[in-house]
Amino acid sequence: MDTIGNALILELLFVVYSIPVVTSAPAAIALQRQLGDLRSGGKTGARQFTREFAAAWRSAWPVGLAVPLVTLGLAVGIPFWYSTGPWLGTVAMIMLVCLAGMGLAFWLAFLWAADAERTVDRAAWRKWVGMAAEALLHRSGRVLWGLVLFVTWLALAAYFLPALIIGAGLAPAAIVLWTLCERRVSPLPGDHANRS
Repeated sequence: MDTIGNALILELLFVVYSIPVVTSAPAAIALQRQLGDLRSGGKTGARQFTREFAAAWRSAWPVGLAVPLVTLGLAVGIPFWYSTGPWLGTVAMIMLVCLAGMGLAFWLAFLWAADAERTVDRAAWRKWVGMAAEALLHRSGRVLWGLVLFVTWLALAAYFLPALIIGAGLAPAAIVLWTLCERRVSPLPGDHANRS
């Protein structure tokens, strides 16, 4: 119950920090890292989330601007091409759906990279993009499985709207944690001494 409560608090913090829209990507990175910390027994909470969000904003603000623009482009493009002629519209729709799937897969891999490499500098997002592209090539099975789970969750959320609000950040973060992340274990006291 304690873990579920902490996860829901993290989701609430994600929603609050995502209100300006351009902060949704750094908030998702902060949530991903905090969920990883929760899984490995690390500290989580409002203070830690705020610290992770500030670090993610410094490291990935260009991604924070790009994600809403790409989402808006797809949201406008899909209905536009759907309303055109049957042949051109069908071909364009297929291409846009494939692009949306690739974008979602890349986003999941990007969240994994931002959690795996917790560098705090202004160019860290470039490293995460490279790691995400590498994950798409070398961990394609895991990324594809994560994409299937994510699309399934989106389809279910379309029929049960509260699930979209409750799991907007938590569902992708949990999927990435389950499919891509290796389990981290907090070092025990004296563990360093035992290894040397």
